[in-house]
Amino acid sequence: MNLIVVAVLAFSVTSCTRACSEKTMKAQILLKPATEYVQKLGDRISIVCAAHATPAPVVYWRKRVGKKTWKDIPGRANSISVLYFDSIEKDDFGLYRCVVETCCNKKKEEIDTEIKVPSEPDCNKKYGNTTLMFGVDWSYATHDQAKANCEKLGMHLALIHSAEENERLKQDAATSFNRHPNARKFDGDNWIWIAGSDKDEEGTWIDLYSGKKMTYFNWDKPKQPDNWKGEGKIYHEGGQDFLAFSRIDGFWDDSFENHPRPYACTCPKRGGGKGKGRR
Repeated sequence: MNLIVVAVLAFSVTSCTRACSEKTMKAQILLKPATEYVQKLGDRISIVCAAHATPAPVVYWRKRVGKKTWKDIPGRANSISVLYFDSIEKDDFGLYRCVVETCCNKKKEEIDTEIKVPSEPDCNKKYGNTTLMFGVDWSYATHDQAKANCEKLGMHLALIHSAEENERLKQDAATSFNRHPNARKFDGDNWIWIAGSDKDEEGTWIDLYSGKKMTYFNWDKPKQPDNWKGEGKIYHEGGQDFLAFSRIDGFWDDSFENHPRPYACTCPKRGGGKGKGRR
């Protein structure tokens, strides 16, 4: 990791203990990291996190290294800490957390931020040596947004017509997950959007581009499709009407349209310019 944490130390822990006999203030965030920073490989970036309190709060950084695991980055400071990359590398991208800890009562305020590359389907060799048939965009989108995003780039949301294509999408998604800088935050989310819907007639799944009935399916039987309508705050009267694909085992699920998740576009054929990709 090409990373330096600039730690500005105002006084020692002993000084902090002495100051605790005075009135302790709640930390006030002075410089708050943005929600996200979009960078390219090799960019230089510095992210400042600063806070004020009496006595001065401790400020430090953590990085998410698993689904729910955060690892402390060495370097603690009083009041201000700078996360600095001289030349950002692939493994440096991901989710970071600035932690502001009051000196006396150890109360913490946490501010999350993400360093990511520009969002786009992983179709070319930018992050690896393999050209893919299906390119996953590792960003959050609803099903309608995913379809529109693919089409803006001259592609289609991935349509699966056969067991061979289904297996290829599983392989391409795995390749992309292992090489793409933005994929790491999705290690706990196995589902990606593909094209297909039965919203007009329950159980009749339609190819969203030709309007014809779909003939190939790879449902996670016997559980799916179940047209679950949800409950409580996530109740949907129409049920689950859009296709999601498991990048782990290649099975399908019917899902709520407005659930944000990554999605797969069908990449253009080699040498064919943009086009609409394989159909």
